[in-house]
Amino acid sequence: MTNENEMLLESRFPSFDLEPGERNFYLSLLALTKEVESSTRVVDPSRPLASFETLPDSEHSIFIDEDDSWPIFSSIFSEKGKKQSVPKKKVAPTPFEMVTMVLRKNENGTISFNGAIGNNIESKWIDGLIEKIGKRKYNITTNVYRLYEHLRDSEKMYRVEDDFCLLDDKTLRETRYYDHIRFELPSEAELPALTPELQDEFVDGLLMKLEK
Repeated sequence: MTNENEMLLESRFPSFDLEPGERNFYLSLLALTKEVESSTRVVDPSRPLASFETLPDSEHSIFIDEDDSWPIFSSIFSEKGKKQSVPKKKVAPTPFEMVTMVLRKNENGTISFNGAIGNNIESKWIDGLIEKIGKRKYNITTNVYRLYEHLRDSEKMYRVEDDFCLLDDKTLRETRYYDHIRFELPSEAELPALTPELQDEFVDGLLMKLEK
């Protein structure tokens, strides 16, 4: 990488107390987190004001979410107290791009990060911590702040934890969501191996966007 490219990259993705190779690795690892790689917490472009829609009127139903609007939780209670399904359109997992990110190595070896990610629909601010928890194993805790204006308070903030195991031929990820929107069991995914070539390809992609 030329000095000019390095300066351009550092202008939007600055790092502190990290060598360029370390920075590239952690940026690439962040790109494989669930929220960046395939978030399910995303505005439906066909119904951008869905948070403002109200539940169908019913004398015998109570919507679980405190904001009493639709759609977030997937169930209501009938007059007999039996849980009933509420139809809800599912939004396909959506990739986000890193817009800017700051990385900093802490004295204990953990990596702090904060920055913006976005797609054509909405933007999110994220911050958190990357921690090595074993040989080629990492935990990433991400706090997410959604910036889309047409959201209820209960939709705007949540936390995600990703555990990674980096193997020679693949990357294994387990994800857990913690929020006030809906309960989800941990999910698992098999991703490409985080090779030096893949890291270089990712960083080159960031540079191409910055050069436009």
